[in-house]
Amino acid sequence: MNNNNQLTKESFLWAIQGLCALHRKPFSAELALQQLAAPYTKESFVRAMQAYGFDTAMRLKVKAEKIHKESFPIIAWLSPKPS
Repeated sequence: MNNNNQLTKESFLWAIQGLCALHRKPFSAELALQQLAAPYTKESFVRAMQAYGFDTAMRLKVKAEKIHKESFPIIAWLSPKPS
C-alpha cells in the first residue's frame, strides 16, 4: 500500500481473485483490469466486489477483540501502530 487508502494493483487483484475463488465465481485478471480503472483504493475495492455480486460493506475501524462479530470472510487492512 502506498498510503492508508491506496492499494497496489497486485494486492487489489489478489484480494478480488481470492474471494472469487472462495465463492467459486469466475475471475479473469485481464478482464478485471479492463473493467476496473485505477486508482485502486479500499473504496474502489468495495465497489469492485459489489460489481462481482458480493454483498460488501466497509467498516472504518474494528477493534481486534470485536472482529468475531463481523460477517466472514473478511479482508482486513492493517494499520501500523503509531510510534
